[in-house]
Amino acid sequence: MHVWFILHWCYALLYLALEFMVFSIIEKLRFKRYDFYYRTPFISVIPDSCINDQFFFLIEYLRMQVRSQ
Repeated sequence: MHVWFILHWCYALLYLALEFMVFSIIEKLRFKRYDFYYRTPFISVIPDSCINDQFFFLIEYLRMQVRSQ
């Protein structure tokens, strides 16, 4: 029973960490277009060196394609 309890909490913490990372990436995408140097506490969690700008351009391009339809 203790094993399931520990696994449940590990899963919950992993889920929260992934959700926070996705939220940070979405926030960075939202503000990148207006001001490249804009920073918030959520965005500063992910260092810029770990993020590939081509990924953001691809996501932005796909968002524009969806909006145009």
